[in-house]
Amino acid sequence: MARRTKGELVRFGYERRKILGSPSAMRRLFQPDKTLKLSVSRIEDLECDEILELGIQFGKHSTQARPVHGWFELHADDVVDAKLNIEYDEDPPRHAHIIGWPDTPSERNLRMELLFKAHIRKADFGKPVYDLADVTSPCEYVEDR
Repeated sequence: MARRTKGELVRFGYERRKILGSPSAMRRLFQPDKTLKLSVSRIEDLECDEILELGIQFGKHSTQARPVHGWFELHADDVVDAKLNIEYDEDPPRHAHIIGWPDTPSERNLRMELLFKAHIRKADFGKPVYDLADVTSPCEYVEDR
């Protein structure tokens, strides 16, 4: 049986370098978009394979299907500790945005660093995952911090 997830939120990585790259590349996974929103998903009460399936479904919603390379889990409290907020929009289901980013790049970088350092678990599949059948057991690839 798969282990229960530890985090409440997940940030999926659809680019290999943001999951397997240098620390600075991984930190960029926590960079908000141009509207100063960072897309995350709620994962409380989900098993690891359900989290992966959620990431696969989100990846299919983009203009070009994107494979899941992994994810970072964190707690909602970590978002608040970084002086940011969570906006639950449920579009698609379980979706949310981290909002409240500062206007200045240096302050945004500080918040990105806080979120990166706060993550409690990282999943790294070592290869792109387009379908749940692509992996034998997703939780074998999950690294606890």
